[in-house]
Amino acid sequence: MSIGVLVGLGSTILLIGTLLIFGATREPLLKFFDWIFVTTTQFISLMPKALKMVLFLFFLIFIVGSAVNLFLGFLFFCDGTTVYQPDNLFTGIGLSIAGVVSINSEYGNLTTSQYESILNNESILYSTPDSMTPEGLIQIKCQYNEPVFTIFGIEVFNYRLWILLFILTFFIWFIIKIKF
Repeated sequence: MSIGVLVGLGSTILLIGTLLIFGATREPLLKFFDWIFVTTTQFISLMPKALKMVLFLFFLIFIVGSAVNLFLGFLFFCDGTTVYQPDNLFTGIGLSIAGVVSINSEYGNLTTSQYESILNNESILYSTPDSMTPEGLIQIKCQYNEPVFTIFGIEVFNYRLWILLFILTFFIWFIIKIKF
């Protein structure tokens, strides 16, 4: 999925760059970007400091989570709940690109021959350490046929988790303000 997001962002940037080259579309597009920039700047300047920090943390989680998921897509791949690790980085990049191009959901991002070699135990299988050991602190697990980064078995770049934590923090802060 992270390869698809990267391809989508690249296509959007190329489209905007192409539109900026032509004179007829340059001025309206630049005015639109200027309006977006001014509106965003004014909105952020009116926000309370706590909300600015929350917005910063959400952007940080989104950007870091996207980068981590992109590299995990290159270094690991999933077949159901089993995590596989390719022989080298270039094989992983090739498998990721092939998974985006072929859209073969039955094998994930593998070709038929690569899938058969895995079934014959001719590929490197990533062994997830036991979560009760110090080595099991950081693990790579499969979720929705995508590798995810977990600490203590919790997916740290899941936005739902962070929204829940922010809501709980808000309620705790609110209760403390009411009592004191």
